[in-house]
Amino acid sequence: MKHLYLFSYLLMIFKKLRAASFELRAASKLRRSILFLVVFIVGSMALQAQQYPLFTNYLLNQYGFNPATTGMATDLQVNLYYRKQWTGFPDAPVTRIAAVRSRLRRVPFAVGGYFFKDEAGALRRSGGTLMLSYTQRIGEKTTISAGFAGGFHQLRLMDDFTVRDLDDPVILNAQTGLWAPDFNAGLHVQSGDFYFGFSIPQLFEPRLRFGDPGRLSRLESHYYMVAGYDWSLSEHFRLEPSVMLKMTEGIPIQPEAALRGIFMNRYWVGGLYRSQEALAAMAGFAAGRMLEVSYSYDFTTSGLRHANSGSHEISLVFRFERQKHDRDNDGVADKDDKCPDTSGPERNGGCPEDIFAEKGVSDRDADEIPDHLDLCPDVPGPPDNNGCPWGDRDGDGIPDHQDDCPGIVGVAMNNGCPVNDRDADGIIDQFDQCPDVPGSFVNRGCPDADSDHDGTPDPLDKCPGTFGPASNQGCPVVTPEESSLLELAVRSLYFQSAQVQIWQQSSPHLERLAELMKNRSDWRLRIAGHTDNKGAERANLLLSKDRAESVYNFMLSKGVRREQLVMEYFGSAKPFADNNTEAGRQLNRRVELEFVFD
Repeated sequence: MKHLYLFSYLLMIFKKLRAASFELRAASKLRRSILFLVVFIVGSMALQAQQYPLFTNYLLNQYGFNPATTGMATDLQVNLYYRKQWTGFPDAPVTRIAAVRSRLRRVPFAVGGYFFKDEAGALRRSGGTLMLSYTQRIGEKTTISAGFAGGFHQLRLMDDFTVRDLDDPVILNAQTGLWAPDFNAGLHVQSGDFYFGFSIPQLFEPRLRFGDPGRLSRLESHYYMVAGYDWSLSEHFRLEPSVMLKMTEGIPIQPEAALRGIFMNRYWVGGLYRSQEALAAMAGFAAGRMLEVSYSYDFTTSGLRHANSGSHEISLVFRFERQKHDRDNDGVADKDDKCPDTSGPERNGGCPEDIFAEKGVSDRDADEIPDHLDLCPDVPGPPDNNGCPWGDRDGDGIPDHQDDCPGIVGVAMNNGCPVNDRDADGIIDQFDQCPDVPGSFVNRGCPDADSDHDGTPDPLDKCPGTFGPASNQGCPVVTPEESSLLELAVRSLYFQSAQVQIWQQSSPHLERLAELMKNRSDWRLRIAGHTDNKGAERANLLLSKDRAESVYNFMLSKGVRREQLVMEYFGSAKPFADNNTEAGRQLNRRVELEFVFD
């Protein structure tokens, strides 16, 4: 507790010093030097009193204090972390971390690194660290990892801490900042569902000089121990209790205990108790395999609880999977899988677990398939048959549970049933649409039919009633000249308001279109009448019908057969342009024409 009260007292001193720095314009150089020397001396006290950056979700951010956990990221992993401590307290600590880590291929090493920035009061601590870990399997279920990290960090005054005397060497030293090396070492052991870690940040206790050549401040080594157990209670629910101890010279051991409940391997909630300091609520979820989000809120229980409204912490984890060979699709790459052809969990080296009893899972027939996944829980059977024995009563090589005709010899392409081909056309009855009449594969077992005699069988002909080349899937090819003739006719088919008479200038275009239709006797022409939105709906519908009929009758009068014409009318239901303007309404008073092929 004493380091928390010391830190709160330090923040109040910084606040007063910041206000006082603006009033030192007439003060002597000696007084200014003394002021900033006090700032750095108090800052050095904070470095010895304040623990390493806090992590409420410490299980998700162990890389920040234990480099041995670098190899826990099986794929390329990016972590983003933010913590706002003691919200509402002036100049309270803020921590930001961005990290990346990944295992190396073909060698048991993992590498990573992170950048961080801590701000507290008038001081800012920032820097970067590179991490390296080595992992070795010991036995079937136990791995041990050793890690080392090294980097540098800088301690300096905040940029908004304004001073007057820029020539004072103490001030210059404060604004420039002090650099210090930072080396960490750690171990991590995973045995089945149990894990244990030990690490020492600030391993070599670097010393900082704060202005006065005779005064050095030492960054104390910290000692972290983490232990926990992943306890599976059912297929979709796990509990994970864990504890962490933080130790440093001159400060009582600070224990923390956490408990997480994990649902469906995707959602989790939990709580944490930090001795004499805080209670925390935690939650998180995974959005697929790529993103994991976690959040925590600390309720301060120390004497500072009346001066702040709690602490917030959020962590984002991005995972980028690398392509890997995994024949049994159990999530363990073949190069790491001791049983590459049989599914099994990663903690068991990719092999099936034979410790169902320890997990509380029943396997009555001892076929290594748990009863809740075994279709035949009392009779041993292979995984490929879902735990049931192979059965093939008719000896056709197709298991009975996949054989539609388990008592009759058949073939796999017919689901275990005999091949029947009543019309002897080489297409078995199951796939023959005409099983009693010989046909071709192209026509799905039916006789080749070509209603329009264009050489394209009707089942493959998109226009079976209209002659067309096979290159156009049996439909006619409309030439550019024919398309142009139709377009000119359409452009001239507009009407005055409430009128149905065809404009005189439209007749030549319609006559040429009628000649085309007589030459293309198997083509059809769709005639669709429309109106603007003026008038009643029923009156508009009848008006659109009359307009369509005027074109319909014109085409009949020019010798086009009635069977070639299709008439439709829609009233004002399908406007072509905006009915709010006269120009738009004119465009909507129209008849549309379209070639139709059966």
